[in-house]
Amino acid sequence: MPLAQPYLAQQQPNPYAHAPYPAQQYEGHPTQGYTPGYPPAKTNALALGALITSLAGTFLCVVCTFIFPIGGILGIVGAILGHVSRGQVKRTGERGASMALAAVIVGWVVTGLYIVFVVLVVGLLVVFVNSSSL
Repeated sequence: MPLAQPYLAQQQPNPYAHAPYPAQQYEGHPTQGYTPGYPPAKTNALALGALITSLAGTFLCVVCTFIFPIGGILGIVGAILGHVSRGQVKRTGERGASMALAAVIVGWVVTGLYIVFVVLVVGLLVVFVNSSSL
């Protein structure tokens, strides 16, 4: 006889232990009575493209101002795409109205800053050329 056998035979149930909980009975599926919701509206791709174009215009306006006026051009393109996408969002009910609005704002701000920068550079060049010819 192994040593564990007498030990197992001496164990008594704990009189202070609580009774096990009964298994719960579910009637039907837990989501019964719920109707499935509508799928979320898709995001307008043109609004996303407009925002990316406006932000790229911002970056290129800072980095490549003297090389090529690509930043100002992308700002205008992003703002126009933002206006078009806002119309599409209103017409179709897609998501992306805030992205389109941000693209419009960023695009026109970049374009305005680029125009101010070009006017300042041209003005400084005119002043420099006129002052050196005296």
